Amino acid sequence: MTAQDPAPVFTTEASSRVLLVSAVVLGAASAAVLVFWLVARPGVDFLVLLLGLVFALLSCLAPARVRVTAGPAGLVVESVPLGFALAQYGLDEIADARVEPVSLRSWVGWGFRFTAGGSGVILRGGPALVLELISGKTFTVTLPGADAEAALTALEDAADAARP
Repeated sequence: MTAQDPAPVFTTEASSRVLLVSAVVLGAASAAVLVFWLVARPGVDFLVLLLGLVFALLSCLAPARVRVTAGPAGLVVESVPLGFALAQYGLDEIADARVEPVSLRSWVGWGFRFTAGGSGVILRGGPALVLELISGKTFTVTLPGADAEAALTALEDAADAARP
């Protein structure tokens, strides 16, 4: 790659069946509570339950299927079902990047997870792209092995192209 060639952009999608099934179950429960509430009109308690179920539904649905884009703009992880970015880090925010195996046990489950040291979108155990941020935190996203390596390569190529 010469200095004039643009750095490649790598995009892939990944999903979690566990989160997709959870979203379907919570969606059905939300619909059932809504129908009951509309028919029985019992009061605020059911509205609170419905809002809780809808929040849980969105919490499962948002990270259930993600689009990961790595390149000159850095890394963007978007929710495919809801159409918004779950995480976005520019190249200037990334100190280092690597691919390493992660376990669901270390993240205590699936979804958008938070720890004292950082955050992640955990869809399965296995290979993950791990960003060390200049803030000292980490960001992790699990991807199939070849996709994690390709995303890492795209970030490294973009960082090399951005250097004078």
